[in-house]
Amino acid sequence: MRAMGLEKKFKILVVDDEAVVRDSLSEIVEEAGYLVDVAEDGAEALSKVKEGNFDSVLTDIWMPAMNGMDLLREIKKHDRTLPVVIITGCPDVRIAVEAIKEGSSDFITKPVRIEQVEVVVEKLVKERCLLLDNAALTRKVERKKTIEDLNKKLNKKLTEVSVLYSISETFSETLEEGDLFEKTVSMACDITEAGKSSLMILDRELDELIIKAAKGIDGDVTKGARIPLGSGIAGKVALSGRHLLLDGLSGAPHPEGGSIAYSADSFISVPLKIKNEVFGVLNVSDRPSGGRFTEDDLYLLLTLAKKAALSIENNILYESIYNNLLSSLRVMVNAIEARDKYTKRHSQRVTGLAMDIARELECSDEEIETIRLGGFLHDIGKIGIRDSILLKPGRLSKEEFDVIKTHPIIGENIIKPLGIIPVERSIIRYHHERWDGKGYPDGLSGKSIPLPARILSVADAFDAMTTDRPYRMAMSKNDALAEIQGLSGCQFDSEVVKKFMKVFEQKYAFFTGFGRSTIPSL
Repeated sequence: MRAMGLEKKFKILVVDDEAVVRDSLSEIVEEAGYLVDVAEDGAEALSKVKEGNFDSVLTDIWMPAMNGMDLLREIKKHDRTLPVVIITGCPDVRIAVEAIKEGSSDFITKPVRIEQVEVVVEKLVKERCLLLDNAALTRKVERKKTIEDLNKKLNKKLTEVSVLYSISETFSETLEEGDLFEKTVSMACDITEAGKSSLMILDRELDELIIKAAKGIDGDVTKGARIPLGSGIAGKVALSGRHLLLDGLSGAPHPEGGSIAYSADSFISVPLKIKNEVFGVLNVSDRPSGGRFTEDDLYLLLTLAKKAALSIENNILYESIYNNLLSSLRVMVNAIEARDKYTKRHSQRVTGLAMDIARELECSDEEIETIRLGGFLHDIGKIGIRDSILLKPGRLSKEEFDVIKTHPIIGENIIKPLGIIPVERSIIRYHHERWDGKGYPDGLSGKSIPLPARILSVADAFDAMTTDRPYRMAMSKNDALAEIQGLSGCQFDSEVVKKFMKVFEQKYAFFTGFGRSTIPSL
């Protein structure tokens, strides 16, 4: 029987301490078409196995230095796939059983027969081929699994990085409080694949959590709803300051008692903190897929909570600084108006009228807020004008009026370092510009003058005309209205004048005793 048609010549190691047996076995194996190497004892054989590349081993069991059983054990430690056949001149069932237990592929008794050796060797070759193929397949499967695991880990990490970047980007911009809350609950649903999310802020005076924003929540739990501190999952998180990830909640009794039960099976609630003090809670629940939240979801939600809390803290800090700034500016404006009893509350009246005109012009809430601040500060530059000019009872000289004309620039320079936005600064600088370009300080004309400044210009002129000044008595409101109408399209934007007249007719004439018939027609 020949090993024909094989792509490689299989190499077999023959081990026996008797030269005659060793040579005889070698000859049989070579005649079968295989490569052969020999060893005189177990120690030499083991050395050759570790150094060489054999496909099977035929070994005598009784040998000096290292017997066949010990050699079998050492070979299997080295290579479990290498087939080993035990050969002995003293057949014993116990030895055969022990050899099979240790991993022997077969058992041959002496004297050996050629046919028996050939059959066993052929069997060993087939076994070796199967073992090698199986080992290769196992390695391939393991490599594939390893690659799949690595890809899963990589995709997970990429997703996590993408989510964290998205969180950072969302909170890198300055958001109003309401928008910040809405963004937070929306992103909480996105990053955890939750169907519902809510953000609650703690009212410390009443020890209640107030829902400020929610997504996917209907029914009784709506924006503005209140939950007692310590009640339910969110209440416990707010009280303890520790996050919770809970599973198996569906159908469980709710702390509120009665027939109420949890509808969600999985729930995450994390505290919102400023300087380690809890001020709110962020919750997610109800995965549409029905799956449960994981530690990864918890990690992402904690990251979101930290970013949201930091933004809220920054907003609070900004608002505090902003309010302190306004208080300081208010003191300066009050100081200006206190210098002149004739202009007391001038800024307040001008601002209110200008805001009404802006609403009639359908300006945005942001533009109206800009007018509110800009109007309040529009004359702040007068703090830099000396009293001898500002309070002069008579007519101003050209030189003195030139000094007065610097107050818009002084005002802008006062507030410029404070970070107030350009539109508000433009009201302060341009509220004395004229539609025809003959105003000051820059001689702007038409729509090159920002709309808020054009609006304030009309309100400012009307209030100035209708209040006493050191150098003249106040005009009547009818005369002032007629004056402004006459300057429409010349000093003032005609569209702004139209809206001013409408505002005055609807809101102010009633309270001052001036009816429709006394207001000049346009």
